[in-house]
Amino acid sequence: TSADDGTAPKQARKTPRKTKPTSSTVPERLQDIDLQTSMEGYLDFHALKKKGDKLLWVLQFAQTAGLPSLSNVEIVFLSDRLGDGIPGTDINGYYKSNLKKGHVNRSLQDKSMRILPAGSTYLAALTNKAD
Repeated sequence: TSADDGTAPKQARKTPRKTKPTSSTVPERLQDIDLQTSMEGYLDFHALKKKGDKLLWVLQFAQTAGLPSLSNVEIVFLSDRLGDGIPGTDINGYYKSNLKKGHVNRSLQDKSMRILPAGSTYLAALTNKAD
């Protein structure tokens, strides 16, 4: 037994293991953003049905708030806080779909994603379809 050989018996781990930062960790650039699910001239975030459109909405929201581009981590964080998170593993698929349509692109320097004028126009047009 463990008492006979001088070692202490194993105890259950009392604290959870550390994991990668999650969407609950506020990215530094987003700490001062006033998060809302509505923007003038666009449908409410929750009125959008497609995640690809929600990605555009998050990028447009960030641009309106003075952030011209977002990293994948920032997209995950914002979409989760808005109430319908886009998983990090799915972002690239939604990006490629919107890239083919000319709605988004990525920075060559830091790979951050940004909405293009065509993406903003498309997103605004969704508002008109809902009326």
